[in-house]
Amino acid sequence: MSAGANTETDAREARRRRRKRYGASMKLTRRLHMYFGLVLTPFVLLYGVTAILFNHPTLLSDRSKESVEAGLFAEVEFPDAEARASAIVEAMNADGETAFRLDPDIGAEFTSDFIVDANTEEQRSRYRLYAPSLNGSVTRTPLDPEEEESGNDEPPFPESIDAPTSEAIDAITQVLKAETGAERVQVRRAPSVEFGVEVDGETWLVSCDLRGGGIEARRPGEPTREIETRSFLTRLHVSRGYPDSFTARTVWAVAVDVTAGLMIFWAVSGVAMWWQMRPTRKAGALAGIAGVRGAGILGYAMFLIFYY
Repeated sequence: MSAGANTETDAREARRRRRKRYGASMKLTRRLHMYFGLVLTPFVLLYGVTAILFNHPTLLSDRSKESVEAGLFAEVEFPDAEARASAIVEAMNADGETAFRLDPDIGAEFTSDFIVDANTEEQRSRYRLYAPSLNGSVTRTPLDPEEEESGNDEPPFPESIDAPTSEAIDAITQVLKAETGAERVQVRRAPSVEFGVEVDGETWLVSCDLRGGGIEARRPGEPTREIETRSFLTRLHVSRGYPDSFTARTVWAVAVDVTAGLMIFWAVSGVAMWWQMRPTRKAGALAGIAGVRGAGILGYAMFLIFYY
């Protein structure tokens, strides 16, 4: 046999060995993918289901969500953002030490919303209202009177302290007291009004909390908080729910639902695919049992941390 033939034979043998090694490595990769997937199946199901629950707060719950009755706050005179901004600037100019004036190029607008709790012995009602229309929604949670009575004594602290509020906010609480029969109505959050102010030749964006009167200022174009990668990613993770109007949050909520559904499908279909491979049933069953037991132990440990 010639040297050329030997060289060609050796090359074919080398290619065969490479293909064999590649096939073995890919087989190992597929097996690891399947076994690790089986181990993580409980966690994938957990994340998929809880993501859907996060996104739909009334799902698998006795809570209900409905729109606020039209005309409920018809008698509440809520000033528009421009009027509120003018009053705030006038109050800031009261001391006469610094001259503030509204920037006519930056329109005033309300940011955030009201969150008002109106609780009775029968149910908890959380109102989310948008200024200035005061339209919004209410989430109601039924209460078990016997369960409430069996709870611990109230801590010896006052439930609230006096804080500056506008007449409109007080009027909202009065309307909700009459609507729900609740003895106590608490405004958990109120919208802020944001507007432009010129001072010493500079333009500022000023935000005022309508409940507490807190003032925050930043230059136009500056972010409202420090930008951090970790903070951004964690805020994305907990962002959920469908807003009342179409925004990027609506698209994000749809993406959360789709991702959660695909995670559940991946977990269930992975189990089905494993079951079709008879040679791997025993090893896969051991991996799945280990995953379920590990998830159960970890879940119980987290339960103790949360409640004890």
